[in-house]
Formats: sequence, structure tokens, C-alpha cells
Amino acid sequence: MRCALGSLGDRLLPARRHPPSHRHIPAPRTCLVEVLPNGVTGARHVLPNRAEPDFTLVDVPFQVGAEGPQPAAILRDRVHGIDLSKAALILTASKDLSLPGLRAAVVVTRNTALLQHLARDRFERMAMSGDPVGEIVMLFYASLLTVLEAPVEQTAKLVQIAQDSVRRAGLPALPEEETYRRVCHQLTVMGQRFHRNAQALDAPSSPLRRIPDLEPAAGYSAFAELRTPQEGFLAWVVRCGRAGLRLNPTLVHGGTSAAWDALYPDGQLLRVNLSEPPAIFQQGLNMVTHHASRPAQGVRKDRTSP
Repeated sequence: MRCALGSLGDRLLPARRHPPSHRHIPAPRTCLVEVLPNGVTGARHVLPNRAEPDFTLVDVPFQVGAEGPQPAAILRDRVHGIDLSKAALILTASKDLSLPGLRAAVVVTRNTALLQHLARDRFERMAMSGDPVGEIVMLFYASLLTVLEAPVEQTAKLVQIAQDSVRRAGLPALPEEETYRRVCHQLTVMGQRFHRNAQALDAPSSPLRRIPDLEPAAGYSAFAELRTPQEGFLAWVVRCGRAGLRLNPTLVHGGTSAAWDALYPDGQLLRVNLSEPPAIFQQGLNMVTHHASRPAQGVRKDRTSP
């Protein structure tokens, strides 16, 4: 999505008229890309206090598990009063809920240039807008959200209403009730797993601790800081990786220390996967505890780019 909008930067808003001049330099344009919640940290960030951008892209992936205010309420607050002529709202199916080779999404905007671009099926180089299979998937997700927020005893009625609605509209038939129940059960199980692993992360025996303002609110990822700082952080991560522990240090995934220092707090931060089976997640915490008790020796302490 970022690349697509970047390529449209000169078309999102009407061009300013200037008299011919060899010295004319186009005015810089800004685009705010906001993901609710952030796909890297799993947190809901507070927007920076900056000037209003020329264009705003709000990407909302379907979420599993939730802590704090519900995602629907947060989304309503975020889009209230937003000018869709200078913004786009994207509702995206998360990777875990996507079909192989298909990442379905709905784009909501009043920006004429962007709508024209979408209509030409060139939104992304490898994507196709108006794909019939994608439309069916998004219809199913939209009706699924209604079922998820209602008591179980209302599932049959709500599924029937959804099926009748798409039939009257001449759209492809939605799945049967049993499919809704299976998907709801899977989402419930994954939500419980998310909460259980989040509690393990907060346990007194955990080698990691959450970072204020970066607490995981929904989804699968969480950033946490080592309670016992390690000398030579990257060397320590490499050793853990060779021992079979999957860790995502900020420095490695950020590319440069300067980039990560600007985006996230300082510290020895690790990205953990809250969607893992609880036994596997606990095993990973135990391995971190084991290796953190033996800090690397003879390695520089400063953070350098890989």
C-alpha cells in the first residue's frame, strides 16, 4: 500500500498552477500512513503532533484478540470527521485470514485520482481491484464481524440475514452457517492464545518486560525489553538464534540504528510472536532466561548498523 500511494504522489491532489519557470521545484507532499494496530509492535500508537499531511492512509487489518477499547470504537473515533477527499481507509484481511495468493481489502475514499487509478486495475503491480474472489471474501468478513459481536445463540439468524441480503443484491452466495461457526471458533481460540501469552510475558518470572505506550493491543506481535541487558546485543541475538530461538531485534529489522532510534525507544528490544502455542511461547521465554544469564563477553556495547 505504501508503494502504491508513493507512486501516486503527484496525482492524489490537484497540481498547483505556477507560471513557467526553469527554476520551479514542485512543492513537497506528505502522506501519513497509519496502521491500526501497528503490524510490527501490535500497539496502537498516538499520532504525532504535526501539521496535517497532504494525504492520510489508515490501514485497518482484521484483528485477533483485543485488550483495552474495542477496535470498532477506536476506528470510529479515528475516522470521525476525516476528509475522504484527502484520505483513504483500507480494511485489510490479515495474512493469517487470507487465502493463498489472495490478500483481500476494501478501499474507502472520495479522492477522484485514487478512485480512477483503482478502476484501471493498477493499484499495485501485482494486485487486481474488483477481483470477484476478493469481493466474496470481503463480503464474508463483513458479515462475520456482525456474528462475532453477537451472542452465539444469534449466529443462525444473523447468517441467514447476511445470506438473504447478498442473494437479493445478486451477489455470490455466502458460506453456510457451519463455516461461520468454524471460523468463529478458530478466532476465539487464537484470541485466548493471545491473552494467555500476553499474561506469560507479564509474569514476574518473564525475562522480558513490556514497554510503556507499546503494549500489544491486538494481533500477533509484541515488543518487549530484556530485563537483564546483554553486552554485545547483536552477538547475543546471533547466539540465541543458533540455539534455535527465533528473535527479531529492532536493529536487525530496522536496517540502521538511526532509523530505529527515531521510531522506537532505546533499549534492547525483542519482537515476540503472541500467536504461538502457549507451550512454545513459554519455551522461548525459558530460552531467553537461560541465555540472558550468560552475557556475551568481549563485544562492543554500542549499537551499530548491521
